[in-house]
Amino acid sequence: MVKTPIQLTFEEYITYRDDTDNRYELEDGILIEMPPASKRHSDITEKQSLNSQIFPQLNLSVNQIL
Repeated sequence: MVKTPIQLTFEEYITYRDDTDNRYELEDGILIEMPPASKRHSDITEKQSLNSQIFPQLNLSVNQIL
């Protein structure tokens, strides 16, 4: 995990950009880098998105597509 040596306010956190694809959370004013999503997580969210865009008329759940 990477932590910044400075304290950030919530307003600074919202506008913070480091020109990477990294995601961060703010904990007690400290910026903490979040780990990337797992392969399983990415697969599930992709199928869920597909489900909501293509299959709503079939009334299928994500579990039925997996």
